[in-house]
Amino acid sequence: MGYSFMGRRVIVWSAVIGVVFAVIGLVLRPSNIDFAVGAFLLALGAFSLAGYGLLEGLADRLPNRSKR
Repeated sequence: MGYSFMGRRVIVWSAVIGVVFAVIGLVLRPSNIDFAVGAFLLALGAFSLAGYGLLEGLADRLPNRSKR
């Protein structure tokens, strides 16, 4: 079984989850700062996962110089 790249659906869902947690953090910010910080950290993790998937796909499309 070989390595498979992140699918487009996983990247999109990670970004959507990041947006949801960012909005939850903005809504909770005035009332409960502890949960707001937690929501922002979850959003950061989701956005990082989506960004990793995008960079992984981009790096796969670049020409490989080691195959000469």
